[in-house]
Amino acid sequence: MYRSPQWTARRGGRGIKQTAALAFMALALVSTSARAQSQNWLDWRAPPECPPASVVEARVSEWLGGSLKEPDQLAVQADLSWNQPSWQVTVDITYQGHHGRRQVIVNSCQDAADFVAVAVVLTVDPALAQQIPEASAASLENASGDPEMRASEPAAQTPEPSSSDAPEEPKGTAVAAPSKRASRVRGHVTLEAEGAYGPLPGLRPGVALGMGIEVERHVLMLSARFLPGMNVEPSQAVAPISFGLLAGRLSWAYLFLRGNVSAGPLLSLSAGAIRTKQEPNDAQSQFWGAGGLGGTALYQIRPWVKLVAELELEIPWTRPTFILSDGSTIHQVSLGGRGALGVRFFFPPE
Repeated sequence: MYRSPQWTARRGGRGIKQTAALAFMALALVSTSARAQSQNWLDWRAPPECPPASVVEARVSEWLGGSLKEPDQLAVQADLSWNQPSWQVTVDITYQGHHGRRQVIVNSCQDAADFVAVAVVLTVDPALAQQIPEASAASLENASGDPEMRASEPAAQTPEPSSSDAPEEPKGTAVAAPSKRASRVRGHVTLEAEGAYGPLPGLRPGVALGMGIEVERHVLMLSARFLPGMNVEPSQAVAPISFGLLAGRLSWAYLFLRGNVSAGPLLSLSAGAIRTKQEPNDAQSQFWGAGGLGGTALYQIRPWVKLVAELELEIPWTRPTFILSDGSTIHQVSLGGRGALGVRFFFPPE
């Protein structure tokens, strides 16, 4: 219990409503989605939880070392469908007047996006076969019984059977059994502006900086939160009283929805110190901790950057009380909330 002979009570009555309004506005801003327009050469037909067409295009540009030189000579149609318990992707590619089709069964949407990107790259520049990641090249090779599609192969060209008794094989429709793929891990750095109610008097602005990892649909992050000291001015106090917060936060999210827009539930644990100061007295600190329950949403604007929004209810497991020497309460930590809006940078890019 903290006592100071100059303090008196002051409360912020509308803080919770302001917090909820601010946080919901931030979440709505990020969650408003418009599918990114694909380049003209790619027609990507996939469920919304799968990576968008921009991911395939970015992977193609990455492997080609730049943008396509003749995008008007290329037309790609990729159809992705769920065929329990796997995904089936069919790719029709027309390049410089020649056409080919590939079909494969994969374990995930990301595998499908990689497959399409590899098929396009090897069609445009077969010499890059040695530079394509081993797993992607292997999946492409196993996806079709036909030889690799080259730009020089006519669309109507078919291999002649070795004998009249040899059975005719379908063209480019052989399907490979799904293969196990190691979980993909990506690091990220997140910078957020936040608003919080509960640990300090009234609604308080702050910032958070965190680092974490994304493993498939799981997102872990460790961050530092800072709510700068702001004065409250009780009418009976001889001087204003400053309240601030410095805390660490560990959070976990599971992204049920993935793609251009991602969303899922969020759990967090925060702990730190509430710092108070009234001139001419020395500053004092009080331990504070809380658990959070809410949700998060992300909107992809580049393969390596996403907008992120978080909204959560904070339940304190410590409730320090700040009172005057006469027993009147200045502030008591209460049930509160937190809303945040920021930018998340990924490495490597998606």
